[in-house]
Amino acid sequence: MTKILVVEDDELIRFYVVRVLQEEKFDVISAENGLVGIVKAKKYLPDLIICDVHMPEKNGYEVLANLRSAPRTATIPFIFLTGQSAKEDMRHGMNLGADDYLTKPFEVEELFSAIQVRLKKHARFTKQMDDLRLNISFTMPHELRTPLTAIIGFAQLLSDPDMAEDKQQVLEMADAIYQSGIRLERIVENYLLYTNLRLMEYKSNAKKAFSREKPIETKNMIATFAKQKAEQMQRVDDLFLHLVDADVPISARNLKKIVEELVDNALKFSKPGSKVKIMTNIDSTYFSLIIINSGRGMTTEQIRNIGAYMQFERKHYEQQGSGLGIIIAKLLAELHDGDLTIESKPNEKTKVQIRLRTYL
Repeated sequence: MTKILVVEDDELIRFYVVRVLQEEKFDVISAENGLVGIVKAKKYLPDLIICDVHMPEKNGYEVLANLRSAPRTATIPFIFLTGQSAKEDMRHGMNLGADDYLTKPFEVEELFSAIQVRLKKHARFTKQMDDLRLNISFTMPHELRTPLTAIIGFAQLLSDPDMAEDKQQVLEMADAIYQSGIRLERIVENYLLYTNLRLMEYKSNAKKAFSREKPIETKNMIATFAKQKAEQMQRVDDLFLHLVDADVPISARNLKKIVEELVDNALKFSKPGSKVKIMTNIDSTYFSLIIINSGRGMTTEQIRNIGAYMQFERKHYEQQGSGLGIIIAKLLAELHDGDLTIESKPNEKTKVQIRLRTYL
């Protein structure tokens, strides 16, 4: 049974909301002020919270801020009830992480509609997190073990006093340890970034936060980021760049991440000596980044099923990576009101296109 916490200092309104929810077979808990609401939320961990804004002890904003800062209550769907309809009040609540806002007096249908929308969205979010945990349990042990094995193995060899005489071999082992450390760092960073992006996707104010980014010039940045990645993989000569100048409201850090992950995939899954084309164009609405390689390619089913920690044909191919690159680029594009599309013919070519709005 779905558990709902109602936090409302007005006894009549609290009684009314509790009664109509109970009639719909919800398991309802009530609290007469914000302080009691915080205690009961942490004790009972409800599936959804309905909370008044203006209350004694702790107001609704303080209740929300407190619960969002605690890991166990951070993602509980939260609906504000208020007698004020001023936009600045709504904006303040949304910026704190509220999921919805109902203005008193409200119709019962409005309340039930808001509850159902938030519960369905939370269910999707929970499934995404469950899928992530399942995929991580299969993939992460291998991804972490590979660089760790190299680091430990070479470090053990370097601890042998006899190795000091062969300086060239020492340098090669030290470089191998460094490269393995970089790979390990990237795995951890991608995992943390993906988790954060999924949480942002769930928060109603995430896209608004990203829209504050000042436009940056893309041409030189994309060229620099792509060449850096190609140098790491010793394939600079395989790059073909055709880039246009454009101002796009995205941070340099996020643009770099998109370019790095997509170029890494394009180089990783194509043979040395084959061209990887990186092109950009712009129209009145979207800036597009297109990356084409003539590598292994993907089937329609693989494209449809692409997701975090999902790697294809691992038994036949050694894939140096956690499978997060494309999904991270996709999530970053969507947070900038854009999208990612893939067109591919197995063993012929793969085209990945990122579109970002030129204004938000």
